[in-house]
Amino acid sequence: MNRRELLVAFAGTALAACAAPVVAKAPTSTPSSLLAMPLHGMWPLRYQEAPQMVRDAYAFAVDHGAELRYIPCFCGCGTTAGHRDNWDCFVKTETVPGTYILDPHGFACGTCVGVALDTRAMLASGMGLKAIRAAIDVKWSAVGPATPTPYPDE
Repeated sequence: MNRRELLVAFAGTALAACAAPVVAKAPTSTPSSLLAMPLHGMWPLRYQEAPQMVRDAYAFAVDHGAELRYIPCFCGCGTTAGHRDNWDCFVKTETVPGTYILDPHGFACGTCVGVALDTRAMLASGMGLKAIRAAIDVKWSAVGPATPTPYPDE
């Protein structure tokens, strides 16, 4: 095959590839659509469109997982979503340090947001984690059953 024939064959292959129909996938709500990388300022669209209080709760949760693991939620998500603590209401998993798959539950639950923001305010005031847990239990226990959350050791 000479150079000219090779170029013609290549051009024909390229044109055929360009003419092939494109199969478009329907958009899905995959976990990757809730990917957050807060240290890089990257948040999913759903987060960006959420009310400020919800965004504050998610931002607090990704930065304070160690504390929220000791704070229960009282909306019933322990039974319905399998959540173990308030952190689970906002974060499904941390895939690598600083990269999270958000849990969509917190976008629609005022109880979860309230518990997280109350925890944030108490931490900011200097309260210890045991005192915060006790105050959260007292304030929110009337709303519903607590998630099966361990108590802090401090």
